[in-house]
Amino acid sequence: MSTQLSKKSVARNYAFLAVMLGAMILGSIVGWIFPQELDAEGNVISAGATVLEPLGTLFLNMMFCIVVPMVFSSIAGSVATMKSRKRAGKIMGTTVLTFVITGAIAAVIMIVIMKIFPRFWSPGPT
Repeated sequence: MSTQLSKKSVARNYAFLAVMLGAMILGSIVGWIFPQELDAEGNVISAGATVLEPLGTLFLNMMFCIVVPMVFSSIAGSVATMKSRKRAGKIMGTTVLTFVITGAIAAVIMIVIMKIFPRFWSPGPT
């Protein structure tokens, strides 16, 4: 029995992830190309891509209501059936460390981006 994954099984396992990442990239591009336009008084001239905002809200609500509890119950069930407390502690430590490291990486990336492109986050002269 071969331990290598075939291209077909890798594509099948990561198809949803690829679609989700592609949709996020496409949504970013659409929002960049069709921004909301305001006049000097702050009134909306053109809604741009903000008309798609309900779809994003629906997606986030589905994530919080369906996916997050499903992942939590899966992890909780796995930890509950472990026979060794030491192994469960190692897994929990690794999980927390992973969350902290990925959060720190995301924070550093955003700080660098904000330093490179400050005009997008700070108000201009009035």
